[in-house]
Amino acid sequence: MSALRSGCLQGELQIVQGVFNDLKDGTIAGDLGISPHTVKTYFQRPYAKLRVGSGRN
Repeated sequence: MSALRSGCLQGELQIVQGVFNDLKDGTIAGDLGISPHTVKTYFQRPYAKLRVGSGRN
């Protein structure tokens, strides 16, 4: 399924990829030039859009 069809933004996808690559929020935030809080928010959005749980605490 393409990102446009799923409704995910490019930034959200980059963050999900970082998490799946076992990167910490601070590392992802530094790489993308955003705050760790934004990483957490962006990580949660695709799952909310798809109405599934992230499995991440």
